[in-house]
Amino acid sequence: MGILDTPPIDSTGRPLASIPARLSGGSEAAASFLAKLRRGGVSVVLQIIGDSTGLVPSATTGWPRQLAQWLATSFPAYTAQVKDWDASSAHAYGSWTTIQTGTGTGNAGGPFTLSIYNGSASGQNLSYPIATISRFTTMIPATPDLVIFNMGHNNTGASGLFYRGIYFPMVRAVRDAFPRAGMISIIQNPRKAVDSDYAIAILRQQTIEELAGNLGMGTINILDRFLAVPSRDTTLMNDNVHPNQAGIDLWASVVIGHMVSSLATTPASPTNEFGQLWVPAPAFQPDTATAGSANGLPSLILPNDTDVTLSASFVVPPYWNSHAIYAVFTTPNEITPSGQFMGIRSRTRSIGGLGKSMVHWGNSLTGAGAWANNQASPSLIGFPTSAGQGTWPTTTYLMVTVAATSVLNGIQILRIGTDSGDTFTGVAHFLGCVVAQQS
Repeated sequence: MGILDTPPIDSTGRPLASIPARLSGGSEAAASFLAKLRRGGVSVVLQIIGDSTGLVPSATTGWPRQLAQWLATSFPAYTAQVKDWDASSAHAYGSWTTIQTGTGTGNAGGPFTLSIYNGSASGQNLSYPIATISRFTTMIPATPDLVIFNMGHNNTGASGLFYRGIYFPMVRAVRDAFPRAGMISIIQNPRKAVDSDYAIAILRQQTIEELAGNLGMGTINILDRFLAVPSRDTTLMNDNVHPNQAGIDLWASVVIGHMVSSLATTPASPTNEFGQLWVPAPAFQPDTATAGSANGLPSLILPNDTDVTLSASFVVPPYWNSHAIYAVFTTPNEITPSGQFMGIRSRTRSIGGLGKSMVHWGNSLTGAGAWANNQASPSLIGFPTSAGQGTWPTTTYLMVTVAATSVLNGIQILRIGTDSGDTFTGVAHFLGCVVAQQS
């Protein structure tokens, strides 16, 4: 019997013959990951980013551990090891658990290593993995070959476009940092029917499935496998959200079935990239600001003790659902003393009448939305002051995340120099805005 014929197993290692191995289909992302293991010429990293459904009923019997055991058995030349995340206090990984010591000799006489980071964080929402740079680099400490996302149960009440907007930044952060990693999203189990979030939770999983399709990611469909069991609330669930051991065994069988099917899939590297635009300072109507140059780049000078408004328009692709706008500022000679800040606000507007396409014969720009303030009061921005920042330290500041209801949009950046919070005595240079696709 070859690997392709190996049926999924439960937490005890017994075959689950009643569940077809190819139930969930395969993916190019998993195929590329498995091809590296099959060829055996390099160490490989699997990264899981998830919630508590990757730790129940326990870390040692959960679906990530069952997947690790299957991978180890299927590729005996590799030393296989697993680390589990602790979100309760340490917010870090524990020590390695060795699943098997490999028999291979290709790595300078010894085996290569399969390292699995189970970054399943109990009780945490989608912003947790990317909350800080330190959190992100601690949770993903090595360059992954495959990333499996298993998040979603802890963002209750959200669905649709809003949910895309909070799921997408997590995915984008990982893709931006590791552009060659394969990526798979798990479509998670349903809640119990008695749970008040039951229906909207299914809509959230549908949103993840649609977004993954848009981004060229693989998916592993746990949702429909659970929904196909009429007695699931009593036979597969421990509480309203978490599966019991039988439910996790079923979950693991679908994940492993996906891997089995992927062995017969042609490997492919990720091809989908996330879009972004650069709106440079010369594209802005300068108001009272004057043109300048910052380290050889064109800029607009924002003096202190003065209110300045900069205005520009930009076009986003019609397939963008939301975007974030980052303003980029710099200042010469590391001028920011401790405790001094620049007061910045932004305004946005959607230019009505065009909808999501520029091709509307005979349409005029009617019904344009009014400028909307994105901050009730100025945001206070400081510049780096350490010598390592160079003579033109730069600050990039997230001004706003907005729904892309029209392809043609307006942005205003304001320095509120007369506000009491603006204590920055120096001259700032505005370089432009990055408009980054968020979903």
